[in-house]
Amino acid sequence: ATECFDGTVDLPASIPYGCYRLRLERGLAVVDTRLNVHPQRVTINQEGRNGEVVAADGRALAALSVPFGKPFTVRVVPSHGFTFSGVRIRYGYKLNADRLLHGTPQYVEQVIPRSAFKSNGVGTIPAELVRGDIVVEGIFVSK
Repeated sequence: ATECFDGTVDLPASIPYGCYRLRLERGLAVVDTRLNVHPQRVTINQEGRNGEVVAADGRALAALSVPFGKPFTVRVVPSHGFTFSGVRIRYGYKLNADRLLHGTPQYVEQVIPRSAFKSNGVGTIPAELVRGDIVVEGIFVSK
């Protein structure tokens, strides 16, 4: 499966945050999914060259704490001589490590196109992408 199960499950307090493979069996049916063990708040950062992505209110996306599972509004600010064609969102856990841990995806990447943003560069990261820590990368191109 590619998406995490976000239901409520009682787990030991010591289990690290991340996505875990979960196998459910009922009769002859077997369903594999992922269990998303997460905090109430996640961290959002930005990467990129030739511009930056900031919070809608201008705060830097440098270890900014945001609520898990809630939409978050950003503003794309290209450097002089550049525009942007969208933003790449990487969300989940262990964002700078291998994507797979024991065969279980730990993060997902998705591009939000320029058409999803207003003319002033303001757009919203949808709630379904705020499912773990986030790195936002502006896709900047020369004018």
